[in-house]
Amino acid sequence: MTYGQKIGCAVLSSVTPFLTNVLSLTLWSFVVSTVGLMVLGAAERKSPFTPINAISHMFFGDEPYEVRTPTPRYFVTGLALNFAAMVGWAVVVEVVLQWLHLTASDRAMTFVVAVGVTVLAAVVDFVVVPKRFTPGFEHVLSLRSLVIVYAFLAASLVAGGLMRV
Repeated sequence: MTYGQKIGCAVLSSVTPFLTNVLSLTLWSFVVSTVGLMVLGAAERKSPFTPINAISHMFFGDEPYEVRTPTPRYFVTGLALNFAAMVGWAVVVEVVLQWLHLTASDRAMTFVVAVGVTVLAAVVDFVVVPKRFTPGFEHVLSLRSLVIVYAFLAASLVAGGLMRV
């Protein structure tokens, strides 16, 4: 094996677990947040699709807030934006977990990191970014439901963190 091949193997062996963990965290958080948003949307006598549609306000302004059906324009865009956000938060969680040298067996610290990143996500979503880049579902869900959505996010990040390789 050449020197270049050895370096390539070393890089790949360190990148592969990172990507695997980010993918796991992303899938957990995307599925749980999407289902949570849909359940809460339906429970508040709106449509299960309205909270996901609302995310697409970043591109379409206020129009998606009232749309109750899963249109390609709003629903698919909302899903894609939610997925992108979950990728971002999954990367943050994985970087912090690796920086702290935590493994899946470090349950308490994984919990602390996941909850901390979720609090950071809420602060970024509602304090840091301009109104145009907020999640949008805050316009169609109650404050109680927003708290539940972020609790779902924290729980999904904990679950994904506990399944790291």
